[in-house]
Amino acid sequence: MEISYKEVFFSFFNNFYPQFVLKKWVYQENTYVVDIYFEGYKIGFDLYLKENLIHVDYVVRNFNKSDKSFSKRKDNLYIGDNLTILFSKIKIFLENLKKMNDDQYNYVISVIIPVYNRKNLLGDCISSLNSQKLDPNKFEVIFVDDFSSDNSVDVIKENLSNKLNYKILKRPINSGSASAPRNDGILAAKGKYIYFVDSDDYIYDYTLCDLLDMAENNSSDVVYAKYDGDKGRSWGKRPFAKGNINSALISDHHLVRSLMCSKLIRTSLLKNNFIFFPLDIKIGEDRVFMMNVLASSAKISILGEKPYYYITNHDSDKLTNNVSNLIHDYEVVSRVFKVINDSSLDKKNKISLFSCWMNVVLEAYIIGKLKSKSHDVAKKQIYFNKIRFQFKIYSFLFDENFVYKEFRDWCELFLKSDFNSLYNIACKK
Repeated sequence: MEISYKEVFFSFFNNFYPQFVLKKWVYQENTYVVDIYFEGYKIGFDLYLKENLIHVDYVVRNFNKSDKSFSKRKDNLYIGDNLTILFSKIKIFLENLKKMNDDQYNYVISVIIPVYNRKNLLGDCISSLNSQKLDPNKFEVIFVDDFSSDNSVDVIKENLSNKLNYKILKRPINSGSASAPRNDGILAAKGKYIYFVDSDDYIYDYTLCDLLDMAENNSSDVVYAKYDGDKGRSWGKRPFAKGNINSALISDHHLVRSLMCSKLIRTSLLKNNFIFFPLDIKIGEDRVFMMNVLASSAKISILGEKPYYYITNHDSDKLTNNVSNLIHDYEVVSRVFKVINDSSLDKKNKISLFSCWMNVVLEAYIIGKLKSKSHDVAKKQIYFNKIRFQFKIYSFLFDENFVYKEFRDWCELFLKSDFNSLYNIACKK
């Protein structure tokens, strides 16, 4: 019986690497192609017959130009007639790629913690780091002190376990928000993944282990992890409603509804794409950052079956010295519009991400700001008109079908530029 190379080739990836497969397809009837996402690389394997021999080539698609490990042209992986040897070569190729990738880093995770005058609030955070089940040799902790005037640094040194690898970076002046300290942490990180933790929050003893397992088992660029927290603090809950998800979709799993930056993120994704926290936006900077991350990610996973991060409520001791204002709010909205439009996503995914972001815009930046008592009606009208103008520039990316049912009346009024009706709705909330 004649061998179906297509079925055998496709079945190999289905059996051994199902979580990494992006697409299986046939090119010009006689070339069988499998695209996978592995260790941050999009790799295509092509199988075809030539002179009765099996040829398999590989190519790294959409590779980042700063990465010199691969060339864009195809390279041959195997020529022969033995499928067992072929599949062994593919396994060895992927094992070597993972080893090469891992060898670039001193640790698997860099935990980054901005600190400012936290001497009385650091206890739970430090205790949770000391109790991590992950081998302490596998992760580092980077504290970035934003020119504290108390003895926060001494508290860290006195209470952090000497088994942990840690460093304390000291900024020469206070930056006024968590953005600059987090950026310093990104630049200093020597881990394969980055995980942001606020200095007054804490994580569970299994958090780093579970995050790492999910990322490594699925070649995830980002891992969302479920939150718990004090009353008075809000965090997105929709992404975690379906439990653990190996490969999450922006719209189906409501990823835009949780834009806090405390997620596991592949370090190379940030550094290769120059993704940092904006220094000119003091409130909502994590939303701009995370939308940039989502626009650059090929694989996102979710840990939603139990809490991994506890959010505390210490509003009187916030890291930022700023309060929300309409100028910053407008900058957040317009900056994200541009990030999505300028991203390398295909049009379908741009539309999905942009339209899902509009749910946040309608709820938080239209209704939420119009009901605020911090600004007069005239300023709100100007703010609304500016957002409406920016939206019109990118409206070709908007699809109303992604808008939540409970927001559709607001959306209709927004599209009509009906400020008065939206303002009246906001005032009644």
